[in-house]
Amino acid sequence: SPYYTGSSCEINLNPCDYSPCRNGAQCNLLGNITFNCTCPIGYTGQYCDIQIDHCTSQPCQNNGVCINTITGFTCICLSIYTGTYCS
Repeated sequence: SPYYTGSSCEINLNPCDYSPCRNGAQCNLLGNITFNCTCPIGYTGQYCDIQIDHCTSQPCQNNGVCINTITGFTCICLSIYTGTYCS
């Protein structure tokens, strides 16, 4: 296991010492050798290494172009449409 050291692997290391969580996520030690990551806004996954794509649901209407952002999305609308969703 990567969380033990010593000649007989007898020394238990804190897995959070290895900074397994990405993108500024907080590492939370659970017991002696397990952990989870508390992801910042806009990220997901076990290690917070996957950026959430808010455009997958195709929120922009009327041929608007969806631009993914950390906190959500922005629709770039054709000139005759306005609003958050180009409606």
